[in-house]
Amino acid sequence: MIAGARCGVAPGASVSCPHAAHGIMRPGWGMVGALTWGLRLILAVMVGFGSSLTARELPVEAPDAPSEDRDPASDAGAPAAPARLGAIELSVGAVAWPKPELGNVRGTAFLLSKEGWMATADHVVCGSDNAVLSGLSVLLPSQQGLIVREVREVRRLRSDVSGRDIALMRIEPGPELKDRPRLEIGPGAALGDEVLVAGYPLVFDKVYRWPLLRWGRISSTRYHLRKAKVFVLDLTSAGGFSGSPVIRVADGKVVAVLKGKATGNSAADFSLGTQLLPADLEP
Repeated sequence: MIAGARCGVAPGASVSCPHAAHGIMRPGWGMVGALTWGLRLILAVMVGFGSSLTARELPVEAPDAPSEDRDPASDAGAPAAPARLGAIELSVGAVAWPKPELGNVRGTAFLLSKEGWMATADHVVCGSDNAVLSGLSVLLPSQQGLIVREVREVRRLRSDVSGRDIALMRIEPGPELKDRPRLEIGPGAALGDEVLVAGYPLVFDKVYRWPLLRWGRISSTRYHLRKAKVFVLDLTSAGGFSGSPVIRVADGKVVAVLKGKATGNSAADFSLGTQLLPADLEP
């Protein structure tokens, strides 16, 4: 069989064959050449199917190891963020109710003081009657497993009056949390600031022990929700991310508490963060 015959042209005709141009069949190929080409095609198809199936697999937790303290932006030549990403992982925890289990996660909280004060979204700690839930717990990740702490006190920042979707919770630090990283509240944010959030969204089959990080930017600083100042964030939220710290990448400081999606429209992927101020930690 020659190239002309494969293209539907009589043998000996002086024509060019498009299949030959793409290396599918060339003059002089025998049975060995045809078999070789067939095997290559089969392998290519198998690789394609393998990649497709792998993409659908659910993630599993890797063996415990220290996180790489590297900002992805550094790959593009930008300066690395001063905030250590591994420290951010350890500063956030999952808020659970009614039982202290990852299957009962309502949102995220993050450590702010050595006394055990944490910040979260007000709607994370409240039930449908707008009252604080009894029996809240915080699950903090560690190399050995989860550290469970009961919430001892909740201080709401007038969410039902001012629109500030923020609450402060106090847990008992204990010896395990004595040297745990804590986040610091910054003075504010500016339009275009790069930010990241760290929290416990339900995006796979379950919530895992370690938080997920997501990057975005401040899209606007000009909006309010009732009397509360909010930042519009160019990043997508998901259930469980509520209460996550919105951290400015430039200095590693918290500028807001993630409220959630900006709209019920699934095509709009903006989120809202309620501004958090240093004065909020004052009694």
